[in-house]
Amino acid sequence: MRQTNNPAMKRPLLESLDELVLRQLDRRGYLNKCPQLSAKIHVRMTMLYGGKEADARTRLFISKTIVRTFLVFIFLHMLALISGDPLGFVLGGFCFSGFVPFHAYMNLEKQIKQRRVRIILDLPEYVDKLLLLVQAGETVQQAMLRCISNEKADAGHPLYKELRQLVNELSNNRSFPQAMEDMARRAAVQEVSMFSSAMLLNMRRGGDELIYALRELSRMLWEKRLSTAKTLGEEASSKMVFPMVVIFGVVVIVVAAPAILFMNQQ
Repeated sequence: MRQTNNPAMKRPLLESLDELVLRQLDRRGYLNKCPQLSAKIHVRMTMLYGGKEADARTRLFISKTIVRTFLVFIFLHMLALISGDPLGFVLGGFCFSGFVPFHAYMNLEKQIKQRRVRIILDLPEYVDKLLLLVQAGETVQQAMLRCISNEKADAGHPLYKELRQLVNELSNNRSFPQAMEDMARRAAVQEVSMFSSAMLLNMRRGGDELIYALRELSRMLWEKRLSTAKTLGEEASSKMVFPMVVIFGVVVIVVAAPAILFMNQQ
């Protein structure tokens, strides 16, 4: 029996459907007819994956959303035919089908929020390392290169990903101000913009001025990190309220049920 080596046959069904829809979108130019929608998603994809992958990621995100919305719609309509209650399932199909793109977009926003939090948590440590190296006599570029040579940079943390691209641009003889401004624009986080501005304002002065600016920046970033950690702790506590209420209700039922049954028997 002959075995096929066609990669398309080995591809999962969902991926094949995504690629099919993507080809149709490109062929008919539907994405160009909705520039506002594409632009919003493109901005978020640029923040998450960078400018080089943003266009492909945007198109793939839209095609995946369309495929999953269509599959949910078809599934609920099949249930309508099987159950004999077509009206309820048809209305439910429209509602749930509309929820799919909303959930996909909110999941994208959640990823951006998580990325921002990781940058805020990592940036104070990076500034402290940079400050120590500059105080020890390293140049700013050498100190930046040394600071990203660790496990976080290799693990693909969003801050260190941007810093690695910054160092690569500086190694390719790009001007320091332009590289710093581009990094701040790519990161799209206020704290990174503060770091970029502090470096650009005090780079030419150097010496004590740069060290003092990094110290002040480090202090503000650590305060922001503590505030962010406190907020995350409060959010985690609020998420635990509902499970605790459910557990409390179960415990009350387990404890009270024998007493209620005993009273009914008498």
